[in-house]
Amino acid sequence: MTVDYLRVIFTLVFTFSVLAVAANLLVILVFAGTRHLRIKYYAFVFNLALADLGFASVASVYPWYNKNSTVEDLLQICSIVNALTVLAVAINRYLALSLMPPSRYDALVKSVRLFIVCVLMWCFAIGVTVPQMLGSTINSFDVFHAVVRSIGEIIVWSITTVVYVLVFFKIKRYAPPLAESPAIDTDVEQNDTRYRQTRRMLVTFSIICAVSLVCWIPADVNILIVFYNQDILQVNWGFRVYYAVALLVYSLNALADPVIYWWRLPGFREAAYGLVCRCFRKDRSNDLNVRSGNEHTITDTAM
Repeated sequence: MTVDYLRVIFTLVFTFSVLAVAANLLVILVFAGTRHLRIKYYAFVFNLALADLGFASVASVYPWYNKNSTVEDLLQICSIVNALTVLAVAINRYLALSLMPPSRYDALVKSVRLFIVCVLMWCFAIGVTVPQMLGSTINSFDVFHAVVRSIGEIIVWSITTVVYVLVFFKIKRYAPPLAESPAIDTDVEQNDTRYRQTRRMLVTFSIICAVSLVCWIPADVNILIVFYNQDILQVNWGFRVYYAVALLVYSLNALADPVIYWWRLPGFREAAYGLVCRCFRKDRSNDLNVRSGNEHTITDTAM
């Protein structure tokens, strides 16, 4: 019974992870292949898609290597980058509203600097994980992954939630300046555009933050409970059900983000439609060329 129970859970985890790999690959291809999306406004979306792709790729082999410390470490690296990226979006949008006129923000927040921030996120995640990974014993590994990581993730997501609330209060108090003379019409228009972009991006990432909390916190609580009461999975049927549901929801996080991009980012949705349509047209064109070649071959043979 237990074997069948675990097989069903791990099969679903594998399925969700494979779908997440495909979805995030599509996201990366769309952003990398569409010129008007290769801007600093979407830099953190691209970084989050990379983190989700890495997480889903590792999670797809988790059913077979669920007790392998390297798999746990790779999942941790991707999850740290995920959380830091969502936090960075809130800070970035806060700067976009605080630094006026918009030229001040553009002078401070450049594409190269955003790229460096993304690289630093990955370096920090690797730097936190690798030393513990190389110098750990079985007990220290359990303490680090069960206690330090779980509590750390809960703290980071709590801080991220607070930052998003503060930025929304900033948006609520924000009043775009009125154009008192034709000379500042351009600045007013830029301020209004920046305000609309900030609000849309923050709503999008607030949804991502909320979904991440729903997906991650139950799993973190699970790990803490099992660490302090290792027999609970064997003696408590209700907790086994909760454990299974939390594991499945946890694996859905990397799949949920591309769905949110599709729903909330019209530019991404249109570019994805265009990419898929181009692929279908190309395949259809190749198929027609093959058929045409076959028809010419048959005609030549008949003659």
